[in-house]
Amino acid sequence: SGAPFFFAFWGIPFVCVGLYITIGRFFHTAAQRKNTAYVITTAKIIRKRGKRIEMLDAKTMPAIHVTARTDGTGTIRFGQPSYYYHRHRGYNGWNGDMGLFSLDNIPDVARVQQLLHSIAGNS
Repeated sequence: SGAPFFFAFWGIPFVCVGLYITIGRFFHTAAQRKNTAYVITTAKIIRKRGKRIEMLDAKTMPAIHVTARTDGTGTIRFGQPSYYYHRHRGYNGWNGDMGLFSLDNIPDVARVQQLLHSIAGNS
């Protein structure tokens, strides 16, 4: 609308961030879920997201925190975030990730929780 080129060019990043916040994050989360897989064995709990593979030793498994929805799906987080980490470093407010190892959007979270308790009890 008659603004100099610099000002029009400077507004592009703000428009892109606004588009990501309103719609893009949903596509990003869906793509992340599509490329995520979990494996639970008696020795390890394994999470693969894209090309990144993370493992948690079942013998030294930290405390489990479960968040369940009414349809039975839920999230299992391992460990307790420190106040500093939660407040300043690890919390991602867009997806609820607190920087902890977690199993997200598990269809039958209660059954997986029982499985994890039985593994921890046998260690």
